[in-house]
Amino acid sequence: MKTLTATTRTTRSRIFGTADSGRLVAQATEDEPFQECEVRLGIQRDSDSGYLLILSPAGYFTVDAWHDSLEAVQNRARDLLGVNFEEWSL
Repeated sequence: MKTLTATTRTTRSRIFGTADSGRLVAQATEDEPFQECEVRLGIQRDSDSGYLLILSPAGYFTVDAWHDSLEAVQNRARDLLGVNFEEWSL
């Protein structure tokens, strides 16, 4: 993947589960253990196809999700972690 742009942001969130199977609040069960930790977010743009939202919670595996537009990836970051686009650093 050729990265054309990259933006980053760090926030805090509850991560449920264990280091090898962590989940965000919206995906967790009520009685599941959790840890509040720092989460590094990134958006990378592929020159041909779209954008990746990259989530790296401290102590957990990094995950990513593909989106077809910058607006879609920004909305997903806002919906998952409450991060507005104005808070991203370019």
